[in-house]
Amino acid sequence: MTRTDLNPTATEGLSPMSRRVALGVGLGGAALFATSSRARGQSPTAPPPSTATTPAVATLRFLFDRITYGYNAAMWQRAQALGYTAFLEEQLHPEWIADPRVDAMLTQFPSLSMTSKQIYDQYYALGQGNTPPAELRAVAILRASLSGRQLHERMVEFWNDHFSIDQSDSQELVLKTAEDRDVVRAHALGNFQDMLVASARSAAMAFYLGNYRNTAASPNENYGRELMELHTLGVGNYTEHDVREVARCFTGWSFLQHADPNYGDFVFNPVSHDSGAKVVLGQSIAAGGGVQDGERVLRILAMHPATAQFIALKLCRWFIAYTPPQPLVDRVADAYLRTRGEIKAMIRALFDPPSIALVTQDRLPKLKRPFHLVCSIFRALDANLAQPAQLTHELAKMGHQPFVWPTPKGYPDSTEAWGSGLLPRWTFASALFSDSISGVSIAVAPIFANVPQSQLAAAVSQRLTGGALARTDVAEIQTYVDAFPALTDTLEREVMALAVASPSFQLY
Repeated sequence: MTRTDLNPTATEGLSPMSRRVALGVGLGGAALFATSSRARGQSPTAPPPSTATTPAVATLRFLFDRITYGYNAAMWQRAQALGYTAFLEEQLHPEWIADPRVDAMLTQFPSLSMTSKQIYDQYYALGQGNTPPAELRAVAILRASLSGRQLHERMVEFWNDHFSIDQSDSQELVLKTAEDRDVVRAHALGNFQDMLVASARSAAMAFYLGNYRNTAASPNENYGRELMELHTLGVGNYTEHDVREVARCFTGWSFLQHADPNYGDFVFNPVSHDSGAKVVLGQSIAAGGGVQDGERVLRILAMHPATAQFIALKLCRWFIAYTPPQPLVDRVADAYLRTRGEIKAMIRALFDPPSIALVTQDRLPKLKRPFHLVCSIFRALDANLAQPAQLTHELAKMGHQPFVWPTPKGYPDSTEAWGSGLLPRWTFASALFSDSISGVSIAVAPIFANVPQSQLAAAVSQRLTGGALARTDVAEIQTYVDAFPALTDTLEREVMALAVASPSFQLY
């Protein structure tokens, strides 16, 4: 994070503020990760600077950082008041958490509560088909940034990547809204098998992976393959014979088309079904089963030990570390099998303190994906998101616009995927704090009220993270501040942009 680390051509074309932000933090993913050990040079139970003074508080802060989109002073106070177990349990029950602010804001987006038929008739058929997807993307940002139901939102993002559907794909402009609401959001903290069945029956998935065209006369193996590779077993746990047999089981599974008043509802066409006997993963499925063939396959896959391991590994990566220790994965997989796929049980097992103790310092930290980064800024600063749709364009520049990943594998969760694209993040920070993003504003002046210039960086760290920015980052920001003779509005905004672009804010 030194100015000697810079590539002199990397800041060409940036605005003056963007260039100063880039100069302040240094360019290149290598520079960020070279500082990661000193930015978070602590074990999961070691206290971040000035916030956690006991192991219990530090462990709570680790949980807080993992199950939310970032620090928020009011929610952190709530977590401290409840304690580790009660705070986790409250977050596992979003129905316990009143969310009036977000609920009121959602009324601006009428398509969220519409059926697929209503969306088709009131938007798509009238040439306004891009409105519902824009609303769904905007609301994803609102909920993640402002909702008190943070763990639920983290799990909604997780499952939307797991059951990934590209919303820009033709009928998905209409169908994805109901799928997000009735499949992902409805089951995000429920039972995996129930969600798997709901996904298999959803029009959005049937259209995206082509299963609505899967018939005995013309088999389509795409859904069957992705069902096993991406949704359940993982690569290497099935054969090509299994792919063919699973495809046969799902012949005739389709959905009602837009001319029907129940457009998007599941329908089974028995005349299109392959009614012969089948063998899936060594288990016989008798002839003449009809729709039950597919249902039987979903039960087999959901309760398979390989599925338990596959889901457990992804959850551990999502919440804890890119390379979680196998004993931690085993604990979560055991909880899955013991409860027959209860998602809450897996999360309890994952965040059980003895489980967290298995995670060593060398496996931490993780890099915030762009969506996570943006929401963490708004959570800390209580931003005014009057037009959240504008932010979807900013996320597109960073490669992470919700619901538009072009393959069914979903947005990646890896350092390799996101560690080399840091400049767009810093450009976003500059644009945000220079009030260049319409419909989004952050009141900067109150953050610096009555704060002496010599304490500016520490005050920003407190507001953004509760004091958890790395000391090295705080020191370098303060050095930048000290180079100016007096505070100005421009300098205050640059300081905020520098802070959110710093390595320890980019990491969690």
